[in-house]
Formats: sequence, structure tokens, C-alpha cells
Amino acid sequence: MIIRAEDRKLAPIGRRVAGELGYELVDAAIEKEHTDRYLRFYIDREGGVTFEDCERFYHAVRPLVEDVDFDYMEVSSPGVDKPIETARDFDRARGGRVRLKLYKAVDGQKSVTGELSGLEGSEIVLSDGRRFDIRTVAQVLPEVDLEKDLENEPAAEIDQ
Repeated sequence: MIIRAEDRKLAPIGRRVAGELGYELVDAAIEKEHTDRYLRFYIDREGGVTFEDCERFYHAVRPLVEDVDFDYMEVSSPGVDKPIETARDFDRARGGRVRLKLYKAVDGQKSVTGELSGLEGSEIVLSDGRRFDIRTVAQVLPEVDLEKDLENEPAAEIDQ
């Protein structure tokens, strides 16, 4: 979880509210865009979050952040393509396909894909046995196959 210095008090508030509601706080930040300050909370839970989950968290956390200087507050899911950064992220992504973006090329490649076995100490381990020291990896991203995911989704029912 990346919490910038000015946002340190937001994390404990967000974590407490998220925990009480059965969610996990993924990130909390105040981000300046143009002349506005956005207070953003990213929450998650097993199976993902719905609009109703975001709304529920919003109403629970809003009274607790009234003294924070912001113009707008947003609550959302971190998204399916959120970079894998924490030990918890690595646990969740285990068994899935990932793309490692490397600082320096290995065997002529600065990008490597494979199935994630996990994080062992300071090494990212792929199921084919390849290991990468975490300090040599700029970013770890889940491989998202929207076509495959859409094939596995039940068709939406349309009321007529």
C-alpha cells in the first residue's frame, strides 16, 4: 500500500472502516488534479467490489474525514490491472499469469511473462523455475485476458 506523507492519517481510518465492513483497504491518497484535491480510497475483497460496496464504504468513511482538506472523494476498486506490489498482492496473484518489467534486459528481454509461483524472500518465482531478484524488477503486472474473462462470464439478462 502506498500512502503518501500527507495522507498518513487516512490509512488507519480507511483500514478500520474497510475491516468493519469486510473489505481491505488497498490504497488511500490525496491527489491534486489541476486546482482540485481528490481524496481517493481503493478497496477490495475476495471476488471484487461492487458499486454498492463502494457506496457503503463512502457513507461509512465520509463523517470520519470531514477535517481533511479535499474537494472530492472517490471510492473504487483498484482494478484488475493494478500492479502487484505487496506480499498480500503476490499471495492473491499466485497461480495467475504475470508480466515482469525489468530494469535491465535478461537474455535480451526487458519484459518476461509467466505463471506466478510466489514471492520467496526477495525473489519473484515463476512456475517454470525462473527467479528474479525483486530489486531487478521495475513492475509486476497481472496479465489480463479480457476475451477469456468475458467468455467465462454469464450473459447479462436484459429486462424487456
